[in-house]
Amino acid sequence: MKRLISMAIITMTASCIDFAAPLEACRAGQGACAPELLVTNDSGVVFTDSGTPEMTDAGPVTDAGPGVDAGINGCVPACRADQACAAGECVARSCTGMSCAADQVCLDDRCTQISCVRVPCDGRFTCVNGSCVPRACATETCSPGLACFDGGCVDVSCVGVHCDGGQCATGSCRSTNPCDGKLTGASCGVDKVCNPSGQCTACASGDSCTENPHPSCFEGLTACGTGVRVCNDGVQAAPGTQCGTPNQVCNTAGNCIVCDPGAACTTNPSACRSGIIACNTGGPVCNDGLPKNAGASCGVAQVCDGSGFCGLCTANEACTTNPNTCFNGLTDCTTGPRRCVNGNPKPAGASCGTGLYCDSASNCSSCTPDGLCSTNPGAPCLEGKTDCGTGHPVCVDTNTSLSKRYYRDSDKDGFGNPADSTVVCGRAPTAPMGYVDNQGDCCDSDKDAKPGQMNSFTTANACGSFDFDCSGAPDFKFPSAFTGCTFTAVCAGNGLGYPCGAEGRPGWGTPAADAMSRDLAFTSSSTVPACGESGNFVNGCDRVKDCGHGNCACGNKDACDFDVSKGLKQACR
Repeated sequence: MKRLISMAIITMTASCIDFAAPLEACRAGQGACAPELLVTNDSGVVFTDSGTPEMTDAGPVTDAGPGVDAGINGCVPACRADQACAAGECVARSCTGMSCAADQVCLDDRCTQISCVRVPCDGRFTCVNGSCVPRACATETCSPGLACFDGGCVDVSCVGVHCDGGQCATGSCRSTNPCDGKLTGASCGVDKVCNPSGQCTACASGDSCTENPHPSCFEGLTACGTGVRVCNDGVQAAPGTQCGTPNQVCNTAGNCIVCDPGAACTTNPSACRSGIIACNTGGPVCNDGLPKNAGASCGVAQVCDGSGFCGLCTANEACTTNPNTCFNGLTDCTTGPRRCVNGNPKPAGASCGTGLYCDSASNCSSCTPDGLCSTNPGAPCLEGKTDCGTGHPVCVDTNTSLSKRYYRDSDKDGFGNPADSTVVCGRAPTAPMGYVDNQGDCCDSDKDAKPGQMNSFTTANACGSFDFDCSGAPDFKFPSAFTGCTFTAVCAGNGLGYPCGAEGRPGWGTPAADAMSRDLAFTSSSTVPACGESGNFVNGCDRVKDCGHGNCACGNKDACDFDVSKGLKQACR
């Protein structure tokens, strides 16, 4: 490319040095430029190469030599660093609050190309590189920053620039291939990248695709970094996502594995729930499923309760809370929780509660044992009592007799004849007419003969016996012989002597041989009269004095006078 610059042969009467960076090298000479540097014109800087001038439309630019004026943009004297040489003047490089481009200076408080300083253009034209260029083409009015060039609106920097096989941009010719100068994979447009051949090809990075390496468990994602469309594995599917047949899921590593959800298993946490395979975590996991049946074993002495819980329970142990107390209680675990159920029936008569007993049908009935009853087989002569041995009240015989024997009392003395009796049964029997409840009468035809008789009789009873008190033998009223009386003639000092009978006792006696009419002498009889027989009964004796008056001095001895019942009959009872 070559910029065409309108130049004139400049004179040696310069007033300043141009602003470009190469001028820094000549500032050391304070106004003298080295031959290889530059001269300026109204369009900008023209570089020379080691003293060889660049060709322009005005011919070669000759080196003016050190310190030589280069024309209207001469080299001396130099402008300040914040100024640029424009149209022979030092002009500020920046406006207030705005920095101008390197090829611009501030003129009338706006940035203007250095080559356009002092170049007059009317309103239809704009100055570009020191020349007035139309603002509008034949068919369009150019926007600010554009000017008409080659029949079209172009950037002002491209006015006068002709490009072969390319286009101008910011004053330079560029290729129309958007991939020129770019790396492979670089963007060259919307959803386009540069391929390895340097061509711009369609490729939308991030688009979904299906030909990625692991499409079952990864979302396909388009990548364009190599300049070629590639379908890579993108977002991984959540573990447990179905990835093939119904029994395949994605695992945590993104691999599609076999997993049969709903299949039975045995390693689930709860022993009282059926195991069921779950695949939602990306692999087969044995989870708890439905509760096992109540009573299912879940360990040693443990069973399931039907709701998924495992509890202690030992079967067939004795217990007492079973429903029917006429059965022995046994623990049962078939329903899960320990419960006491009916086991073997208890024997009939076993107690099933207070006043309750089991019968042969294992029914618990009320029964009061040993209670008095009257329906026993031996009634009414045997006492009956309630027996609960069968579980029901049964009146059975006891050894207690309810019979009472009564004896005939013919003589109505209140005592009965033991040889004539009758039996009456009942809990409160009464004597039949003419009978009494004792058998002590020994002669039921004589009312004086009866037990307890205290009177004695001299004649036999109606039965010919003198046993009136029924003792088994007659009892004498006077059973003893007379023992005799003693006396002494010695006076007692009072003239009365000693009393007679001091040693004698009443009883049967025999008159002495010397007995006088006054019965002054009796001796003891050796025979006691039998019942009803007669004899002499000495009742006692008393002293008598023959001399009278009780005077012992008379010399007569005292004597005893006997009281005798002669011909007395022996009475018996």
